[in-house]
Formats: sequence, structure tokens, C-alpha cells
Amino acid sequence: MKINKVYIKGFGKLKDYEIEFEDGFQVIGAENEFGKSTIMEFVGMMFYGKKSGGQNLLKNTRLKYRPWSGGEMGGMIEFEYRGDIYRIEKSFGKSAYTDKQLIINLTDDKRIELPQGTEAGMYFWGMDADAFERSVFIRQSRMDYKSGDKDCIMENIGRSVMEENDNSQDALKRIRIAKEELVSKSGRTGRITELKKERTALEREYVASEKKNMLLDEQAEEAEHIRNAIESAKIKEDIQRIDAILVGENEDRDYSSGKSKYLWIVAVIFSVFFIAAAVMYNMVFIAGAVISLLAGALYNRGGDRPDDSPVIYRAKMEKSALINKKNKIKVLDKYEDMPINKLKSELSKCERNLGLRTDTEHLKSKISELDNKLVDMTKYYEALVRAQEVLGDILDDRRRNYSPELNKRAGEIFECITSGKYNKVMIGSEYNPMVTEAGDYSSREWQYLSKGTAEQMYLAVRLAIAEYMSSDDTFPIMMDDVLESYDDERLEETMKYLKQLGKKHQIILFTCHGSILRLGK
Repeated sequence: MKINKVYIKGFGKLKDYEIEFEDGFQVIGAENEFGKSTIMEFVGMMFYGKKSGGQNLLKNTRLKYRPWSGGEMGGMIEFEYRGDIYRIEKSFGKSAYTDKQLIINLTDDKRIELPQGTEAGMYFWGMDADAFERSVFIRQSRMDYKSGDKDCIMENIGRSVMEENDNSQDALKRIRIAKEELVSKSGRTGRITELKKERTALEREYVASEKKNMLLDEQAEEAEHIRNAIESAKIKEDIQRIDAILVGENEDRDYSSGKSKYLWIVAVIFSVFFIAAAVMYNMVFIAGAVISLLAGALYNRGGDRPDDSPVIYRAKMEKSALINKKNKIKVLDKYEDMPINKLKSELSKCERNLGLRTDTEHLKSKISELDNKLVDMTKYYEALVRAQEVLGDILDDRRRNYSPELNKRAGEIFECITSGKYNKVMIGSEYNPMVTEAGDYSSREWQYLSKGTAEQMYLAVRLAIAEYMSSDDTFPIMMDDVLESYDDERLEETMKYLKQLGKKHQIILFTCHGSILRLGK
């Protein structure tokens, strides 16, 4: 990988500034406050959109390098990567989320779309911002390696020195892929996530269906109450009709009863007349008296029993049956005295709201099926997490065992820089280096070294890590006045080493010192 060109539209004090870089080792000389550190920070921002960091200028790169003359903050960088030439055009907003970025493969004139949440540096350099700034991006004298650094550095170091037939990394990668198939890094996608979304949707549908069915049941029950009220009202009308018939029959009965009494009196009068005639004239008239009395008695007997008429009897029986039927029908108070027409209108409204019930049992079955799948997938996911943890711990232990390889390389570089005075560096798992002088067997922590020697050891460690980080691709190494505290001898030795390293890497060294600039030619 090689950086070809940088154009700064607006960044800090630099505006409409363009610089081109060469292959191998090169020294860029400029006076203080020219903007050397600004160029480096711009390169870092182009590959890694840093967070805002509040209002602290020392922590907020966006605030610190806001264009002094105003205007847009951004620019362009061109670089070579695996045989192709790329360009990143970027406009910086107040945060990384508001940045506008365009990445183009100039070789085939295609636009590059990065995966969501992936920074350009991670895509091209294969390392996150923390690993980038702790390896190939070397600022002035910063002995800041400490416990808590991300594993990206050691992961790359471990990968570069592992045996070729070791499949641990592949296994870890497969576990990570399997995990992300179940639950993505963002948690927004994945089979488990999708099943949970599906279950939530089904649960909502089930609750809505249950509510709908409950309303339908209430409407159906209400409709049944109205039908009962209509039936009861109809029976009531039938009873009233029978009562009207009975009233008419009773009036006829009273008329018949009066008429029979009148005829009985007439019969008695005729009987008396016939008896008198029999006494005075002939006993034959006695037969006429008997006949008159019998006829009057018979007629009067029929008029005294109007209740025995078939019409009245049937009417009373039907009324009794209707009353029994009405008593068995339960009618709500609010419908008791409501007219039939209004009841029918209410029933019509109620029936319009009735519909088909939803099969909630089917929904419950689907929810139960999803629950079983989620249980199985969750157990599988938890097993993957555990496997990743165990395998990660194993790999971490192995990486710690690889630290001698890194220590050896850092010691070789440090020995070269110090002209053989120091020949051992022990970085350790917590990045807290210790050094050993040649011919001595005791080690001391780097804090005991002089400022210049500590910076030389710092550079040796950074260069050793950069070499391991660049195991697959030779990344550019950028340095900002890291040699300012070197004496003449160590400066010369360091420059020789950097020129040699420049045969493999592009090395860009910014400086304000003429002696360094002269040695770099």
C-alpha cells in the first residue's frame, strides 16, 4: 500500500494545499507551525472518522482542526492498494455520522460502497483506529502503550507468526460468522433477531385477534339479547290479541245469558197459562206446560255455561302456553318496554358489526413453534459465545507466547538504533516495555531511561509492531518529528535503518530539523 497524493480543501490552517509522496523512505521538511502534524492528522481523519470528543481541543480533532479561514472541512487522498489506485473524497461534519464520503476505484472507475459501520481504514488497512495509531501512525514521543489496548494489534501479530497449518483463526472466524448469522453486530439483523421480530408481530396479531373476538362475542351476545326481547315482545302482542278475543267472547256470553233468562220467563209464563187452561178446560194443556218448562230449562242451561265454548277454551289454553314461554325468556331491562320496530333497528345495527372470528389457536400454535425455535437458536448462540470465549482465551495465551518473536524484532531494531548498547526489549502482554543493556542480564522498565533513549526504544517497538501488522500488505509508516531528541550517532544509525526499511515500506517522516533533512537525502 502506498499514499500518492493528499489534497486538503480545508483542515486547520491549511487550505487548498496539495502534496505528493514518493515510494520508499522520504523526509518532508518544514518549519514549525507549517502544518506537518496537520497533514498527518488529516490522513488519519480520511481513513478513520474520529468521534467529536466534546469541547476539549486536545481530544476533539474535529474542533481543533476546524478550518481557520472558515469554509468546508475536508479534502481528498489518493493511494495504491493491491495493484489498484483509489481515491477518498470526504467532507467532515460535526460528527462521524454527518461526514460525507465518496470512495472510487480509479483503476476500473467504480464506486466502492463500504459495509454499514465500516471505516475506510478498517476496509483497506485491516485494522481499527486504535491499532492504526499504535502501529504505523507514529506521533512525537508518546510512550502510551498500556493495558487495555484493543486486541487488533496482538491479533495481527499472532496471525503473522502462527504456524501455517494452524486452523484456530479460521475456526474463530467461522464461529464469528455463525454468531453474526444469528445476531449481527448491530443487533438489527440475524436469524434470532428476525424470529423475535416475527414473534412480536404474531403476538400483536394474537392480542388484536383476541380483542376482536371478544368484541364479536359481546356483539353476538347483545344481538341474542335483542332477539330475545323481540321474541318476548311478539309473545306479548299475541297475548294481547288473545285477551282481545276473550273480551269479545265474554261480551257474547253476557248477551246470551240475558237472552236465556228472558226466554225462561216466557217459558214460565206459557207454562202457567197451559196449567190454567188445563184446570179450566182440559188436562191436555198440562203437556204444553211441561214442554214449555223443559224447553226453557234446556235453553237456560246452555246460556249459563259460555266458558265451555271451544273458542274461549282454546284461547285460554294458548294464552297460558304463551305466558309460560314468555316467562322462560330472559329480557334485559333496557329492552323490556322497547317497541319491536326499534328492537329490530337495534338488531340490524348489531348484526352489521358481526364478522368472522379469527382462529387464535392457529396463532398460538405458530407463536409456540417460534418460541421453540428461539430456545434452540439461543442455546446454539450461547454455545457459540462460549466457544468463542474459550478459543479466544486459548489464542490470547498463544499470542502471549508469541511475544518473544515481537521482543526479538524490537530488540534487533533497538540494538541497531543504539549502536549495540541495548540488545533486548521485552514488550509483554500489557505493552509496558523493559530493556536490557548488552552484556547485562538485568532488565529495567523504560521509565528509567533518558528521554532520548526512551524515544528510541519507543520507535523500535512501534516499528516492530508495524512490521507484524503489515504481514499481508506493506502499509505506509508515517512519523512526525520522532527523531528530535536523538544524538548525532543514534540519529545517523536510525536514518540508515529507516532507509533500509524503506525498501519494503513507504516511510514518510515529517521534520523541522535540517540535520534530519540532510541525512534523509
